[in-house]
Amino acid sequence: MQMMSTEEQGAALVLNPTALEEFASAERCLEVSGTLSLLANPKRLKILCLLSESDRSVDELVRASGGKFSAVSQQLKLLTLAGLLERRRDGRFIFYRLRDEKILAILHLLKSLYL
Repeated sequence: MQMMSTEEQGAALVLNPTALEEFASAERCLEVSGTLSLLANPKRLKILCLLSESDRSVDELVRASGGKFSAVSQQLKLLTLAGLLERRRDGRFIFYRLRDEKILAILHLLKSLYL
């Protein structure tokens, strides 16, 4: 089955009132607003953008984001608890990766709109 582009998905919502009603359901709106609120924090958005490129260790994320270790760790914990990230240990290093494909799609859309 071929995936639709973001534009095609948007057009499908406009052309299909049932799909639009389903998208605008209270449950779906709660899910979407929760995801968008996680993305609304600039520090979390930076971490997610970095992870959209590749898995990274905590130390790599601290250096690349320019944040302090404790602040980055706090954001990583929040994103992991929200189900957006997975973590794995490799020796003494902890690596994070994006867990949710929807987040990757949102980040690609944001990059295409803002770059």
